[in-house]
Amino acid sequence: MRLPRPSVKFTLLFALLLNFLLWQLLIPIWHFPDEQAHFGQVAFRADRGRVQKYHELSTNREIFVSEELLGTKRDGIGNNRFTYHPEFKIDYSKTYDGPHEAEIESLNNHNDRTTEVLEESTRYPLLYYYFASKVYNLFGDGDLFVRVYAVRFFSLVLFLGTVIIIFSTSKLIFPKNFLLQISLTSIVSFMPMFIFSSAGVTSDGLFHLLFMLAIYLITKITFFKYSIKDILFLAVVILAGIGTKFQFQIIWPVIAFALLLIFWRLKFRKKLIFLGDLIVAIPIILITINFLQFFVNDHGIPPFKQFIRLPTIPETDVLQLKSAAELPFISYLVGVVRHTVAEILPWYFGVYKWLSLTLPPIVYQIINRILMLSILGLLILFYKTTRQNKFGQQTKVLIFLAYVAVAYFLSITIFDWFFIRGHGFSFGIQGRYFFPTIIAHVGLVFVGLLVLFPKSFKKWAAAALVVTTIIFNYFSLFWVASHYYNLESLNTLIIEVSQYKPEIFKGFGIVLILLLSIISTILFLHEYMRVFVKTKHTDFP
Repeated sequence: MRLPRPSVKFTLLFALLLNFLLWQLLIPIWHFPDEQAHFGQVAFRADRGRVQKYHELSTNREIFVSEELLGTKRDGIGNNRFTYHPEFKIDYSKTYDGPHEAEIESLNNHNDRTTEVLEESTRYPLLYYYFASKVYNLFGDGDLFVRVYAVRFFSLVLFLGTVIIIFSTSKLIFPKNFLLQISLTSIVSFMPMFIFSSAGVTSDGLFHLLFMLAIYLITKITFFKYSIKDILFLAVVILAGIGTKFQFQIIWPVIAFALLLIFWRLKFRKKLIFLGDLIVAIPIILITINFLQFFVNDHGIPPFKQFIRLPTIPETDVLQLKSAAELPFISYLVGVVRHTVAEILPWYFGVYKWLSLTLPPIVYQIINRILMLSILGLLILFYKTTRQNKFGQQTKVLIFLAYVAVAYFLSITIFDWFFIRGHGFSFGIQGRYFFPTIIAHVGLVFVGLLVLFPKSFKKWAAAALVVTTIIFNYFSLFWVASHYYNLESLNTLIIEVSQYKPEIFKGFGIVLILLLSIISTILFLHEYMRVFVKTKHTDFP
C-alpha cells in the first residue's frame, strides 16, 4: 500500500499556515525584527514609487506617531521602552479597542501618510518592497493595522513557499525515505525563531526563500540529474536574490565550490570547454551584478565605469578602513567564536520583544546537550565513512551542505570584520542572520542524532524530534505571549490580544485561529504517525 504522502504534506502545510498566523496575531505590530523600518520602506515605495535616497526622510508621521504611542520609538542609541525590559507591557483597555487605537486610526489620512518625519526605514533593493507595496496598495483605504496585517500575510505566502523548498531539499538528503523527508521538513519549519523572523513585515522571508531555492538548485545540479532549465532557473533566482538583498552574493563561494566538484569529475576535453565557458561567463556575471546594484535601487542605468568595476562589499566600499594590523583577523575570529557560543547560538533558538526576552535557561541547556550529541554523531559518521572509504551520494550532499553553512558563516564574519574597521563598531550579528542556511544546520543536526541510534530505532528518534520541536514551538509562543498579555483568564487574554488588530481578528477571530491551529497540528501528527507506522526502517545513515 502506498504511503499517504499527499495527505500528510497537506496537513503539514495547513498546520504551519495556522501556526504562522497565530504567531502573527499574538505578536503586536512593530515587534517582529525591524518591522517598523521595513514597513516604512514599503509605505514609501507605495506612495513615492521608488527606493528612498541616502539620508532622505522615509518614515511617515503615521508610523512615527504609532511608535510613540505603542512604546517602540527608539532613542539615539536604538533603545525603546521594551529594550532590556522584558517585563514591560503597554496599557490595555477593558474592551477590544486599545487606549490609543482610535488615535492611530485617525492618522489614516493623506497628510500623515505622505509626510516623512524620520530617517528610520530600511533601504534595501526593491524586489520585496515592489511586491509588498502592491499588497499595501490593495488595502490602501484601510487603517494602519489593516495595512500592516495585509503585508504580514504576504510573508505567510512566502513562508509556505519556503516550506515547499525545504521539503524538496530534504528529498535530496533522504531520497529513499519519505518519513525522514517529512520529519526534517517539520523540524525546520516549526522552529519558533525561524517563524518569528519570517512572520513580520520584512524582506527576510523572500531572502530565505530565494537563498534556500538556490541551495536546492545548486545541490541538484552538482549531485543529481538536471536539465538546462535548472541552470536557467538558478540564474533567475540569483538575479532575484541580489534584487532582494545584496548579501545574496554570498552564494558565489557556494557556486565556486560546486563548479570545482563538477570540474573534478569531467574528462580532459570537457574540462577545457568548461574553462572556456567560465572565461566568458565571469565578465558577464560581474557586469550584471554592477547593473543590478544600480537598477534595484532605482538609480536608473549606471555609467559605463560602473559596469566594469569589481563588485565591493556592501556598507564598506565608501569607508576609510583601519589597518588590518589594528584588528588582526585571527584575534577577531577568536572573539567571534566566543560571541557565537555566548549570544548568537542562544539567539538562534529564541530572542524576542526587541531583544529583551530570552527563553528560560533550561531550554538552552537542553538544546546545547542535543547539539553536542549531534556533533558526536557526525564525528562517528565521518570516522566510519573515511575508514570504509564509502562516500555515497547522501554523504556528499551532507558534506556540501556543511560547506554551505561554513561559507555563509565566514562570509558574514568577514563582512563584520570590514564593517568594524570602517565604523569602529560591530554590525551586530544575530542568530537569525543565518536562517538562509537553516536547512543545512538542522539537516546536519538531524543526521548526527540519527547516527547514534540503531537502525530499528532511527524512525523513533525522528518522530521524537518532530514532536519535541512542535512542543518547543508552542511553548515559545506561550512564553512570549505571557510577556505581552495577562494570561490569568481566557477572557482577559482575548480582550488584550484583540487590541490594535483589524476588526476581523478581534474577539472570536483570535479564539478561532487558536483552536484551528491546535486541531490542525493534531491532525498533522495523526497523519504523520500513519506514515511512521508504515515505514519499516530508515535508509540513512
